Amino acid sequence: MPEKPPAKRRPGRPPKGPDGTKVRLLPQVTVRLPVPLMARLVACSKVRGVPVSAIVADALRREFAEIAPEDGRTIGALAQREAGRLRVRFPDEGAE
Repeated sequence: MPEKPPAKRRPGRPPKGPDGTKVRLLPQVTVRLPVPLMARLVACSKVRGVPVSAIVADALRREFAEIAPEDGRTIGALAQREAGRLRVRFPDEGAE
């Protein structure tokens, strides 16, 4: 049997965002951190082999999980309003 030619790859880098989305399509945030904390964050990213944004997102998810239910409802309502302002679809609670 003849060998199949290798599959053609698209030029450029593959999408690295959640669920294969293009990172440039995600909302951007800038945070100023003390140098030692930034150094630890980058080192953690390299050791774990995950992007810095994934580590920050994981830390925020953990923080949000610890919020009291009454505050969580208020935050959820404000987050949906903010998501509308940013023109993004807000995922259902619990969906990632």
